[in-house]
Amino acid sequence: MQFFLDSAQVDQIEYALDAFDIDGITTNPRHVQVSGKPFMQVIREIAALVEGTDKTISVEVNPHLTDPDEMLYEAEKLAGISPNFIIKLQCIEPTFQ
Repeated sequence: MQFFLDSAQVDQIEYALDAFDIDGITTNPRHVQVSGKPFMQVIREIAALVEGTDKTISVEVNPHLTDPDEMLYEAEKLAGISPNFIIKLQCIEPTFQ
């Protein structure tokens, strides 16, 4: 069994890593928005907490993106921040007009 914290609160994540040795973190843009900090700042802060470990961080691309090329661009940009990142892409059906 593995334990993951679903959060973007850096202080909560730091505490959980230390107190419970969680296996990783899962987050999304909504969690980051609640933190009150800019998205990329939070993502980099979380990445720094697990740097040099095998702990994973699940990071979701912007859920409002609908263009596959834009989604891929953001996914690659996020993946380049940390080797610990696992990138989540939302599954959407194409809209036909």
